Amino acid sequence: MHRRTKDLLTRRIVNLFDAQPGDPNFGRTTDSGPRISQVTYDGRINYDGVVVAFRKRLSDRYQFQVSYTGSRARDNLLTGGVGSTFSNNNHPEIDFGRSNQSVPHIFVANGLVQLPFGVNVGGIVSWRSGSAFNPRGIRDLDGDGLVDQRDVAEERNDFRVEAFGNVDLRAEKEFRLPGGHRITALVEAFNLANRANVSNVNAVSGPSFGTPTAYFPGREVQLGVRYLFGQ
Repeated sequence: MHRRTKDLLTRRIVNLFDAQPGDPNFGRTTDSGPRISQVTYDGRINYDGVVVAFRKRLSDRYQFQVSYTGSRARDNLLTGGVGSTFSNNNHPEIDFGRSNQSVPHIFVANGLVQLPFGVNVGGIVSWRSGSAFNPRGIRDLDGDGLVDQRDVAEERNDFRVEAFGNVDLRAEKEFRLPGGHRITALVEAFNLANRANVSNVNAVSGPSFGTPTAYFPGREVQLGVRYLFGQ
């Protein structure tokens, strides 16, 4: 897939002087009036991706599918919506870089095995690149009164948390009852390996920069029973 999208709706202050900190016009408006926050067409997205997959249909009591997605996503949308704000309202182009949603590599494998005695076992194994993040901003580049969302001294989203890995497993057994009714007992395990997948890190410069502050859920196991009425 090759996609180029431009003129996306974004929001920025359109009447700030294009002045550097220390300049007498820094933070002033070109018309001497209030700052005008306006929806504009400054958003850009570039995306290139490839998907490769192999699937075996159900035969000989098993099936599986393996897929890999490789992609390169770049944009200048810091928040991903119309409410996006730029590091410098006069220069949206400096925020063009790796997308906040970019995931360069994704691997997924799933399968199902039909065991004796009517037991079905299925699972999903997934692995993907860690989420991208920026060092927090420490300056106000354009005089809008806001500290920038990111430190523009670094390339946008040049850092990533550790890769995400997960294994989910499900086993199911069906019991047939008179009258066509059925009872299904199942057990499901999520994040079977209890991997500590990082969801957020400390983005403030200092000794703790990049230290995990939050994780996705650890191992979870649930039991279930379903009653299926006969037709």
